[in-house]
Amino acid sequence: MVLPPKEKINRALIVEKGYVDTISLNPEDIYIPKEVKGTGNNVTRLFLDESNIQSLQQALQSPDWSLPLIVIKRIPGGLTIAGKTYRYQLVAGYHRLTAILRNHEPMWVFDLYEFDNEEEELDFQAIENDHAPRKPIDLNGLVNYLSYKVNKGMIDNDKQQMAMQLEKFKNVHHKTKSSAVNRAASKHGAYTDVAIRDFNEIKQFMGHAENYDPNQIAEEGMYTHSGKIDPNRDQHGWTVKEGYEYEYVMNAIKSFNETGKTSYFVNHVKEPTENKSLQDRRDEMMETYAALDNALIKTFEYYKKHGTLPWKSAAFFPQNNVLGQEENTFIKV
Repeated sequence: MVLPPKEKINRALIVEKGYVDTISLNPEDIYIPKEVKGTGNNVTRLFLDESNIQSLQQALQSPDWSLPLIVIKRIPGGLTIAGKTYRYQLVAGYHRLTAILRNHEPMWVFDLYEFDNEEEELDFQAIENDHAPRKPIDLNGLVNYLSYKVNKGMIDNDKQQMAMQLEKFKNVHHKTKSSAVNRAASKHGAYTDVAIRDFNEIKQFMGHAENYDPNQIAEEGMYTHSGKIDPNRDQHGWTVKEGYEYEYVMNAIKSFNETGKTSYFVNHVKEPTENKSLQDRRDEMMETYAALDNALIKTFEYYKKHGTLPWKSAAFFPQNNVLGQEENTFIKV
């Protein structure tokens, strides 16, 4: 492939601080750190996504030079591994560099950076991975990013500081950020006024007898989750997060129809706010259940009186565009 001169590459720099130059190199001459050993490496990338690499192999055969480039840094004094001395190390672009190597490209264009310290490089990698066309940072990558910063003493083991670290990510959903903070805080035992657990932590918590009152263990046993039959209570057990009450009431109805067995819910609420305490959230969940119970009772009464349910399917939207079968108006049921 004929590479363009650097003045023809019109990509915008995602992070300008630390930029040195744009250079052409043989991709084989760039050291790819595989593990975190006294270096930030790229802790937001825990493993390679094979499907992403295969897609990049095709896309990079006709590269779009308006998109950000793979980023490298110099290795002072070089690094010799298995007789080969590397002068440059990958900073960001693990999937792209892997795709280029598999395509056997003899030369490629890279952005060269210098960093004042490890945290500066770590933050650069995280911000760079927050932009298209990169593979988005996932939950595990964010948790690892926060954990690495805590372990290295870059931030305190504090949920508020963790949350502030994630504010820079503009393309990560706020729910993913919250989950990452909660999981990292749980991983490091950070103090929190209210414990917020993800589903994996909930399953683990439910599976340990020491988390129950001893009398409950003796009389009823532990709870189940995910609609599994509780062998002690002979019911379906569900864990329900605040905001999902409607969904799980319907799950209980469906399960009752299939097995004839009733259900119970073990609830957990979202993090309290200045205007809504932990008890407020618990009370609101119970009010939601009560409203759903009342709606179901009214539905039963309607059915008993009229012999039909208080809803029906009226029509389908026109969706068929096949020639000769076009649909232009609603299709009544």
